[in-house]
Amino acid sequence: MTQEEKAEGIVLRAFDYKDRQRIITVFTQESGIISLIIKGISKKNFRLLSLSTPFSQVEVHFKKGKTDLFRYVDGTIIDEHLRLREQYAYLQTAGGLAQAILQSQLPGKPAPSLYLLFRSFLKQVPLFDNHATLLASFRLKLLRHEGLLALSPECTHCTDAPARYLLQGESVCALHQAPSAIAFNEEEWGTLNHLESTQQFSKLRSLHIPPHFPDLIAAYFRDRLRQD
Repeated sequence: MTQEEKAEGIVLRAFDYKDRQRIITVFTQESGIISLIIKGISKKNFRLLSLSTPFSQVEVHFKKGKTDLFRYVDGTIIDEHLRLREQYAYLQTAGGLAQAILQSQLPGKPAPSLYLLFRSFLKQVPLFDNHATLLASFRLKLLRHEGLLALSPECTHCTDAPARYLLQGESVCALHQAPSAIAFNEEEWGTLNHLESTQQFSKLRSLHIPPHFPDLIAAYFRDRLRQD
């Protein structure tokens, strides 16, 4: 008999499947990304609808089957994150955070520290005016978590020269850069380091970033994941 398991997680996406069924993808603290099939979905079952809605934080009980699609047994709602549904901008930012997880994580790969980071950033979305700053910071921290980014004030090849370029995730100086490297001026390099290293959301809220930075970081994030 298959043993029942449980995990805390946040629903990243959901779609209806056949009659009164829904498949949800959940980023869990214990098991990384898992997919569950939930039966008995109906408009009258508000608890199941809420539990299977994207961005709901839940505890789910499930059983493994012959495929990677697990069978939902029971669950509890921890936080519906209802404030995310107050503004479209909130949903967009939450969706950007979720997409970053989906793009970077393999199914079944535990990443408990990344889960806690994702959970904390998701809670901050309604508290930020500049959502681009929040999303840029999360992407950089995620790259660092995956070992795809190593920011430092000095060049990693010659520690006596200031770093001003990003080359395949490394911080390098003008002497060790290559045509594919991304260049920054001194102020931009400081901002980049603050976005990646700052642990206090209050400091992130007051951080001014250049208008082009969010798109630059988003493109760099995609490129680093493709190169990995």
